[in-house]
Amino acid sequence: MGEIEPDLLKENIESLEEKYANENNEQQATRFARYQSAFVEYNKRRDQYFAELSRQVDAYCTAITQQNEQQSRLEEQEHLDELESLLATA
Repeated sequence: MGEIEPDLLKENIESLEEKYANENNEQQATRFARYQSAFVEYNKRRDQYFAELSRQVDAYCTAITQQNEQQSRLEEQEHLDELESLLATA
């Protein structure tokens, strides 16, 4: 939020009343509209962040699944080769 609207950072909230003590109603309305826009932008960025994070998790899960499947195929092939060898020598 700091990049979007520093006033809305937790550490700045307590000082806002003092900081804006002399503003008139019009200035306050403008500031509140700026805050509203900041929350819209924050929510947009948050949604983009979580969407990207979800894509990364999905890609990781797909890669791990593929790796596990490949490992299973190799182990299965080793067992089949071993069985085939045993049958050929019997």
